[in-house]
Amino acid sequence: MGENARFIQLNGPGRCEAISLSLGRSCILPTDDGLAIEPGDKPGSLATIVADVDRIEVQNNDEHADLILNGRYRKPFGTKLRVRHGDVLTVGDLVLLYDAPSDELTGESISEVVVPAEKPAKIIGTAPTDGGGDALEYIEKIEDRAKAGRRMKALLDVAALVGAGPTAIGGSMKQFFKKLLAKILKEIPADRGSILVLDDQGGMRRMASHPGKTAEVSKSIIREVCTNKIACMSRDAMGDDRFSGTSSVESLRIRSALCAPLLVQDDVAGIINIDSDGVSVFTEDDLAFLNAIASQAALSLENARLARLQKSQEKMRHELKLAASIQRHLLPKQPPEMDAFVVGGRSEMAQEVGGDYYDYLECPDDDCLYLCIGDVKGSGLAAGLVLASARSYFHSLALWRPSPKRVLEAVNKFIHADTEGTQQMTVGVVFWDGERGHFVVSGAGHRPLILWRKADGKCSAFDLGGQPLGVGPDAEGTYTEKGLKLESGDLVVLFTDGVEKALGSGGMHSFVQLIEKAHRKRPDVAPQKLADGLVAEVLRRKGAAQDVEDDDVTVVCLRMK
Repeated sequence: MGENARFIQLNGPGRCEAISLSLGRSCILPTDDGLAIEPGDKPGSLATIVADVDRIEVQNNDEHADLILNGRYRKPFGTKLRVRHGDVLTVGDLVLLYDAPSDELTGESISEVVVPAEKPAKIIGTAPTDGGGDALEYIEKIEDRAKAGRRMKALLDVAALVGAGPTAIGGSMKQFFKKLLAKILKEIPADRGSILVLDDQGGMRRMASHPGKTAEVSKSIIREVCTNKIACMSRDAMGDDRFSGTSSVESLRIRSALCAPLLVQDDVAGIINIDSDGVSVFTEDDLAFLNAIASQAALSLENARLARLQKSQEKMRHELKLAASIQRHLLPKQPPEMDAFVVGGRSEMAQEVGGDYYDYLECPDDDCLYLCIGDVKGSGLAAGLVLASARSYFHSLALWRPSPKRVLEAVNKFIHADTEGTQQMTVGVVFWDGERGHFVVSGAGHRPLILWRKADGKCSAFDLGGQPLGVGPDAEGTYTEKGLKLESGDLVVLFTDGVEKALGSGGMHSFVQLIEKAHRKRPDVAPQKLADGLVAEVLRRKGAAQDVEDDDVTVVCLRMK
C-alpha cells in the first residue's frame, strides 16, 4: 500500500487538516469547522471513500447532487467512481483533486510542490491508490521545481474554475474563457492569444482574445490541429513545411505558435491558440502545459453542453406535462344521461401525451349521440396534435347531425390537409338516432366492436370497415354504415389496438374472455365500472409480460337499459 496519497480541496466548505486514511471505508462529513474524514459510514456524509490495496473508489452520498469525474462522467446518488492520479471529483459544492502516493510516481511527487500561502490547498485526507490519469503527468518531469510549482498551481486553479462553472464568475462562458486565457498568458510568454469554440453552424466563434480583436488566428494552424486532433507547436511557422507559403501565416507574420484542441468525446469542440513574433519562443514544456490546460478546459464545454441539454429536457418535460394535462381535460368529464342506454369509458396513455381518443357527442335539442373512439398512429406530441384537431372537427360536425359516414368523410379531408398524408387515425363511430330508436355504426380502419348478447352470454365481433383517416384526400364511397339492433341488457364494447398488444399472443380472444368472465360474475355490471375493470386487468397483464409492445389502452362500453 502506497503512502502520502491525498485529496486536495479545490473548492468547498471550510478548511480541514490532513487526516490519515487507512484501508477500508471512510466518510467525508461536513462540520462546523469545515470537513472531516471518519472511518466507517456515517449519516449526513457527502461521500464515502473506499480504499483498497491497489485502488480507491468514491461513492456519492448526496441525493441532491451528482458525483462528477473530471467534469464529464456523472454518477447519481449511491453510485461509485474509481479515482486515479490527477482526477478532479465534484460532489455539490465540494471539488477535490486526487494526488497519488509519491512512491507510485516517477521523480519527485506532486505532493512536494509548494502552493503559495495566499491561496493554500486544503488537504482533506490521504489514501492509497494505483495512480494513473494524465492531466498532471508532465509536472513531475519538470526539473525547475519553482516552475513546476507555478504550473501546478495554475492547473489547480483551472480545475477549480472548471469545477465551479461559469456561474461562479458571472454566468458567462466568454468570461470563463477570458479568465482562462489570462492564466495561460501569465505562465507562457506570447504576443497574442485566442480561444475559439465550434458554433452550431460548424464555424469557429471567438470566445476570448488578447490583445482584443487584433489577435488573429491562422486558418492553416487551426486546420492542422482540427484534422489531427493533437496539439501543435511551431518554432518558426513561416519556415515550417506545414504552414510555409500559406496566406494566413504570411499575412499575420507568425513565427512561434502553440495550438491545442479542446476535445469533447474525441471531437474537436474548439482550440486554444497562442503565438509570438519571435522565433523559438515556446518549449516542449509549454506545449505540454497548454495541452493539459486544454484537456481541463474542454470539460467546461462538455459541462455547458450537458447543462443546456438538461435545461432543454426540463423544458420538454414541463411542456409534455402541460400537454398531458390539456389532453386529459379533452376526455369526457362524465358520460351523458340517455333514456335508452348507459355509457362509460376509460383511457390510459403509455406516455405523457398519447394518441388514443374517445368522446360522447350529443346533438343539441335532440335525443341523439355520437359515440366515437379513435387511435392516432404513433404517440407523443405529434399524435396528440392530430388527436386534438380531429376532436375539434368531430365536435363541429356533430352540431349538424350528419350521418356517421359523412362525418368520417369530412374529418378525413381535414386530417389529410393538416398532415399532408403523414399521419393516420383509425376511428369507430356508434350513432344513436333517438327519433328512429336505432343505432348506426361506421368505421375508418378501426378494430371491430365487440357485441355481448344478454340472451346467450356470448360475444361476437362486428367489423366497422373503412380506411384510416388521413390516407388520401378523397375517401368518398370508402366509408359505409351498418344498422345495429340491441336488446335490453345487451352490451357494445369499443377498444383501441393497445388492448390487443398488451394481451400479447391472445389478443382479441383474451379480451373477449375477460368480457365474458366479468358478465358471468355480474351480468348487469355498469358500463363505467366494466370499462375501468377491463383497462385495469389489461394493464396488469401488460405489466407482468416481458415482451409486450407499449401502447395506449382505451375501452368504451355501452349497455342498453
